[in-house]
Amino acid sequence: MDIFATRHPIFDQARSVVAYELVFRQGLLMGFAGRTVDRDERRMLDAALQGFGLDRLAGNRPAVLRASAEFLHQGHWGAIPGDRVILRVRPDTTGSVSREDLESAILAAKGNGHRIALSADTTDGADLVPLPLADYVFVDYSSATADRRAALAKAYGRTGTVLVAEKVVTHDQFREATTLGYHQFQGYFFCEAEVFTGGDIAASGATLAQLIAEVNRTDIDLDKLEELIKRDVALSVRLLRYLQSAGLGWRHQVTSIGQGLRVLGHRSVRKWASLTAYTLIASDKPSELITTSLVRAQLCEELGAQKLGDSMRSELFLVGLLSTLEALLDRPIEVLLADMPLAREVADTLLGVRTPMSDYLDLTLAYERGEWDRVDGLMHSLGIEGPALPEAYGRTLTWVGQLAAA
Repeated sequence: MDIFATRHPIFDQARSVVAYELVFRQGLLMGFAGRTVDRDERRMLDAALQGFGLDRLAGNRPAVLRASAEFLHQGHWGAIPGDRVILRVRPDTTGSVSREDLESAILAAKGNGHRIALSADTTDGADLVPLPLADYVFVDYSSATADRRAALAKAYGRTGTVLVAEKVVTHDQFREATTLGYHQFQGYFFCEAEVFTGGDIAASGATLAQLIAEVNRTDIDLDKLEELIKRDVALSVRLLRYLQSAGLGWRHQVTSIGQGLRVLGHRSVRKWASLTAYTLIASDKPSELITTSLVRAQLCEELGAQKLGDSMRSELFLVGLLSTLEALLDRPIEVLLADMPLAREVADTLLGVRTPMSDYLDLTLAYERGEWDRVDGLMHSLGIEGPALPEAYGRTLTWVGQLAAA
């Protein structure tokens, strides 16, 4: 059975990641109505948690797993480590588990050290039913009206329960939820540009954007690249540190920027300098934005290179990496790319013009967001077999984790 898993970050008010919600493609944790906990579903859960592994999917942060009422009632939570996992309980839509039985199961799970998350009713006019057993209350922020958002914050925000605003899609929503007293936030607001202004990009940002463009020229000039890097002391130090990091497999003693560039070779230089410059550009952005950029870059490269060939690896990596450029520099992509001498196909892909790389970027984004129907369609049209995508995602998370530890 093919198992697909992706992770959705949850942030605190400082925009630091405090947990990941893990979303699975198949089985009971996705909450399929009418299904029972049979052997295949338990096998799916075991493979998802031990095959992918909590460490690889969530690192050292708590993991939020969706669980049905039946899952809790039958006691399957006992196989899940309570110190690592928050169980997000889905309401029973089949009526197979009574309210009393569900409350008893929740109390049993909490007695074993599990934390429980429940969803608030975002319907206008509905009673604000107390959720005394919940350690976390999730609020669908996009579907709730402004009055309902405020009422839910007032009802739950001061009870000792962690109030989580989910499906937060804009920075304005994030700021509003913070002001109302929500504690944690989930959604892709951090991947969106905050404000488009007419001013120039700061000098450091302009230099780093120029570096990304320079290393991705078809005819890369290592002398020019060396001069560009040497203009910025912090950039030089950071690049040398990356060069010498055991996590990147580097084994040579580096005596100069130029020597390091030449030993690395063009392909490695492109990836290494791009991701390093990208990290520095985002010094005032949530660290998860860089993680997302790197996951997109590596996954796009892995998927596309299988069909388009190894010669396209650099371009595929760059397309994934630059897909968050608007959010990093808070400028429209058209403005940013105008001053970057990128290969035409790379620029076109980022601008929404269809190229051979477009479907691979689309597949990467759909998988990231758990848009499973779109994932199915793209995998079919690209001829990608079921296991290939989750396996590539797993390798990608491992690679990004190694970079973070370097």
